[in-house]
Amino acid sequence: MVFFLSTTYFLIPYFRGDKHFASSYFVNIKSRFFGVLNNGFWYFFRLVNPLFFSLLAPEILLIASPEWGINILSTNNNMRSIYFHYHAIIASFLFIGLIYGLKRFEEVIKNKRIKKIFFLIFIILNLYSFYLHNPLPFFVKEKVDYPDIHWLTKKSIKYWQEKLKDENISVSTTPRLAPFFTQRKYYYNFLFDPAYSEIGEVDDDIIRKSDKYQKTDYVIIYKKEIGDVDKGGLPAKIYQKLRQDKSYQMIYSDSLNDRYGGSIEVYKKVKN
Repeated sequence: MVFFLSTTYFLIPYFRGDKHFASSYFVNIKSRFFGVLNNGFWYFFRLVNPLFFSLLAPEILLIASPEWGINILSTNNNMRSIYFHYHAIIASFLFIGLIYGLKRFEEVIKNKRIKKIFFLIFIILNLYSFYLHNPLPFFVKEKVDYPDIHWLTKKSIKYWQEKLKDENISVSTTPRLAPFFTQRKYYYNFLFDPAYSEIGEVDDDIIRKSDKYQKTDYVIIYKKEIGDVDKGGLPAKIYQKLRQDKSYQMIYSDSLNDRYGGSIEVYKKVKN
């Protein structure tokens, strides 16, 4: 408890220069009470359903109760998604609970026919859960598709990886380029966290918060992530803010690559 309080309310705000970013996920809990109950029920059901034997070891599941509480009370729906890391600790205790619960089931239930029936239910529920939620691109209801970046675009990315290989150079990129540049010492995400809208942030608030790129020496934009500039979506508005920022000058663009699925633009900070 001392570690949690000191890091959340002192260390992180001190070095970040602001409060812990996730603290805004836990506002207005009283007014969201029934929504919290609904979210909590379905989140618990989705995780426990295929591992129902773990319910026979509730004391094991309770070890992860702080994580259950954090994810259920949050306004950020990503924290209740099985596709992200937020339930990693919970999953550990679900499987430990499964082991202890199954052991207790075996000790109490002696009838072999009943055991076979419950084991069959266990297999069916796991296969059904796999079908509904597993992100692998086969035998699933909702496939998760991450289209590949065209080889011409990758060629531009590789060039700038090499050119900016000095990790002391600070860089900001759009999200899909992050895996190519986050190994460095100073990196900032361009655009915004989609969770902002879930905590009541309006476009103007998000745009005002999107100035972290100004801490960097270079900004690299993957135009495909900006969308149609003429339609004026939120990514386009933030992109236009960069274009109008006199502190940065475009030094590279492979715009001829647009027809192949997206071009790269590079902006360098200039001295005023």
